[in-house]
Parts: sequence; structure tokens; C-alpha cells
Amino acid sequence: MKLFKRSLSLIIGDDTQAITVTEPTTIRATIVKDIKTGEKDYAQLTIFNLKHSTRDALNTKYQKIRIVGGYAEQTDTIFVGSVVSVTHKHEGTEWITLLECGDGVETLDTALINKTYEKGFKLGDMLKDFSSINGINIEEVIGIDESKALPRGKSFSTDMQSALDELGKANNFDWSFQDEKLIIVQRGKGRVQASRIISARTGMVGSPEWINTGSDATKLATQKGLKFKVVSLCIPSLKPADLIIVESESLQGRIGDYQYDVEKPNFRAEFIVSKVQHDLDNREGNFITQIECNTLGATS
Repeated sequence: MKLFKRSLSLIIGDDTQAITVTEPTTIRATIVKDIKTGEKDYAQLTIFNLKHSTRDALNTKYQKIRIVGGYAEQTDTIFVGSVVSVTHKHEGTEWITLLECGDGVETLDTALINKTYEKGFKLGDMLKDFSSINGINIEEVIGIDESKALPRGKSFSTDMQSALDELGKANNFDWSFQDEKLIIVQRGKGRVQASRIISARTGMVGSPEWINTGSDATKLATQKGLKFKVVSLCIPSLKPADLIIVESESLQGRIGDYQYDVEKPNFRAEFIVSKVQHDLDNREGNFITQIECNTLGATS
């Protein structure tokens, strides 16, 4: 893949009416997506010298935003969400617009569940019911036994976020909104196929790093607490729960008392993406994706 001619665009509005902001306007973005329950995905944008009419429209008219980026013609949607706050400031000769955006914030602010489920009601049917009551689009359910039945009756009279938190804790899954669609993932599981290879040949920046998130010997022996961080040139389509293959001699090594061995001669291993942070500037500076990922089967 040719990683030249960076591209970053904003589509602000909806299907009926929208404003597109792209080159030559300078756009800087930090976009964070996290698989972990309770970590809301967000985007922070700095935009230089928007037209007066566009600034006014952002203040009064438009709620939705889509961020598209990548290289030349090889672009993809990076973020879909809602505008949470808008600030304009005048510095010298420039107007600077700051946008704070959230993924799924409107749904989480308004979605409620007030219902009782009888003993034997299946987990998958309950999730579908949650979706139908509030009009939530469930994009994926990964690694969950949807046929699991309630051992006893269960009543909910709360907001959707609290209900999903409770259900996830009882059934060992994480949930998050990704581009305004609900993703439910069994802890330690990921999407079935690993199709993305990250290496020095495909745009990896610097050397990968191991992150030891726990010193307990049991954690290390089971690979729980073993996290890995890798930085790449922008990968717009990468999402939490993706399986990736990383190739680097830095994978081979010891963490505490645990010796991590990888496939040779390419020094490659599979990981589940847990967090993605895009740091993007369409003019100069960073245009990278930082990835935190877990060894397969790790849950913390």
C-alpha cells in the first residue's frame, strides 16, 4: 500500500444537509476508540479559518459529524458521532474552531430500560430486546454464548448504560459504541480473522513496546496483564476487537518471570486490539495510529 498524500475530511451534518470541510483547510484531530466498558469514544478537533457561515452553522444547526481519513484515494471512515461542544477563538489573523465530539452520546443520554425478564430468557434475546426498545443498532456480538439462559428472573428499571454494565459484569463481556453502533465482545475474544499485518514494511513507526499492567505471577503465567503498544502510520479502518498480526524482533523477550516466544523467522504474533488512538494533522506533524493490544486470551 502506498502511504503518501495524507487526507483528512469532515462531513458535518446529516444525510439531508451537510457541510464538508477538507483541503486546503487545516484540520488536526485526536480520535480515541476503546473496547473497554465505560470508556467512551471521542474525537477532539482543531480547525483553522472556517468561513463565518460555517462557524455559525456549527453553533446552531449541525449535530452529527463523520471523519474520513487516510492516504490519497485509500481513505475510510475513522469516526462517526455527535458534536458535544463548539468553541471559536480569534488569535492574531486566524480563527480557530475547537470541536469536542462523542460516539453514542445521544443514545446513552436518552436510552432507558424498564422491563422484567423471566427465568430461562436467553442472553441473545435480551440484547436484541434492549436494541428494539431504544432503537439501538447492534453492529456485532463477538464470542458471546447468546443461548445462555437466565438462571433466575431479572428486572431492569434504569438507563441503558447501567443495564449493559450490569449485564456485562455478570456475563464477562465488554461493550462500546463504535461509529454509533453497539459492539459487544466477550473478554479475551476478537474478530475471527486476522487480516492486518503491522510491520516495518507496512508502516510501523519505531519499535513496539511491551506494557506490563500487573506484576502478579499468576497474571503473567496466564498472559493476563500483558499488553503491547505499537505505532503505525495512519490505519483509518482499524477498530477495537480487531485481530492483528505484528512482526518485530521486539516481540521476543521476558516480562517479569514470563518468557514470551513468537513465531520465527518473522517474529510474528497475533493480538487483539483493545484501544486505538489516531493523532492526525492533514498539513504537517503526526499522521499516526497508536495501538494498544492484548495477547490472545488476556482479559486485563
